[in-house]
Amino acid sequence: MRSAVEGTVTVAAREGATVTRGQALYERDDKPVTLLYGPVPAFREMRAGCRGSDVLQLERNLLALGYGAGLYVDPRFDRATEAAVKRWQKSLNRTPTGRVGKGDVVFQPDQVKVASADAALADQVGPADPVLTVASTRPVVRAELDQGDVSLTAKGTRAEVELPSGRREPGRVTGTAAPEASGEAEDGGPGDTVTVEVALDGGRSVAAGEDSRATASVTFVSEPRGRPRGPGGGGGGPARRTRRLRPPGRTRRHLPHGAGQDRHDGRRQDRGQRLGDHGGHEGGGGDPMTPEPALSPSVVVELRDVTKSYAGGVHALRGVSLTVRAGELLAIVGPSGSGKSTMLNVIGTLDKPTSGTVRVAGHDVGALSDARLSALRARHIGFVFQHFHLAAGRDAVDNVADGLLYAGVGPKARRARAREALERVRLGHRLGHRPSELSGGEKQRVAIARALVGEPSVLLADEPTGALDTASGEIVMDLLHELNGTGTTICVITHDHDIAASLPRRVRFRDGEIIADSGPRCRTAGEAG
Repeated sequence: MRSAVEGTVTVAAREGATVTRGQALYERDDKPVTLLYGPVPAFREMRAGCRGSDVLQLERNLLALGYGAGLYVDPRFDRATEAAVKRWQKSLNRTPTGRVGKGDVVFQPDQVKVASADAALADQVGPADPVLTVASTRPVVRAELDQGDVSLTAKGTRAEVELPSGRREPGRVTGTAAPEASGEAEDGGPGDTVTVEVALDGGRSVAAGEDSRATASVTFVSEPRGRPRGPGGGGGGPARRTRRLRPPGRTRRHLPHGAGQDRHDGRRQDRGQRLGDHGGHEGGGGDPMTPEPALSPSVVVELRDVTKSYAGGVHALRGVSLTVRAGELLAIVGPSGSGKSTMLNVIGTLDKPTSGTVRVAGHDVGALSDARLSALRARHIGFVFQHFHLAAGRDAVDNVADGLLYAGVGPKARRARAREALERVRLGHRLGHRPSELSGGEKQRVAIARALVGEPSVLLADEPTGALDTASGEIVMDLLHELNGTGTTICVITHDHDIAASLPRRVRFRDGEIIADSGPRCRTAGEAG
């Protein structure tokens, strides 16, 4: 971990200590730097008026720690949040300011173990100076898989680990290792392998002695989604693939204090590799429209030197390069004619660039046939438009189910998943209502559910509040923050600077070029340093 601000270490990290939610990792200037749980990095001061996924997970932590009396958990930092923060600060013997300063907390997915203290007592530390190294407390096995097997890296994929002693233990894929551990080529380019991590469900006690040092055998169980199973269905149940993996052990993380975490924590890294469900159809049973992935699964969108020109010498995009990682929430902001809508169309594969490279969910868009491009769009990209585009004569369930028409999902399954998606956007009480019976904000939430029902790699929201009043717009933006808090990658295209300011990352466009980017172009904050 690296310090987010300048200061003096007044209590150093204790090597070997296990730190859980609410406990101090170390102290800087006599103030505890506290561990909280969550996937979104602590990248700013959180105070009244702030809004975002970081606020949402802060409130969840306050509630879990017992300071959330009267607190409604949502992405808004309001008076109730301020009061909860003050109660928490008093418990730490800190001045109850009601604000969470940058560097006051570190968000991690779970408890950690201090592997080493990189800054000693009385050391002066500044931004990006290393303070401590932490490790996961869960037993993990690792393996390098070929890029063709990246579907096995889907977070949550079930696995069965056969330990050297012969015992079999259940586990699940937690994600992929940091890029430097994933077989990168010596020249700095991406390697041909992906390092996948599997955590054992039973905890450290299940892998001790020789089991913790020798090679294990892991069977991945891939369950195809949206395809018929059983006799005549071509599925026939879950497919199983076996790989020999490294012995169980703790996964070491070098994490920027207050900046984020390495992407091997696996937040939604599965969403980059669902085109065809490679793992579920061995022996030629895969989707004929399935292109092979070509990026690390943590990269959802990558543009490299993209241009777009039209007849008459109009240059809508001028050498644009942008990288969006899994789980990001960003605003693409600029005035009319700046190029932001053109970039939306290019990312969404609705338009082709004049030059440059566009990759979505690991697939080179320019190399795909029309059929494969349609498959990519149907399975990896969700669209939310300003004017909803709902079918007037169909109820909310049918409108959302239409989002799966080209995903190979049967009618009954489409409607079941549509109902689940509507519940997710808090419209379970409006399932049978037609658009004419819904408010503007409810229509947009139906549109968001339609975009989410296929579990896309990225959600593209084009001026999602443009046709709404202020109150309805706030509800929609709160929902987007909440969805991002659960791992959904979202790009919001807007000209509204207030909306852009509420998002963790802002990419500003002018005259077809990116003129400012509050986040890194080629890597996330969690990989900095």
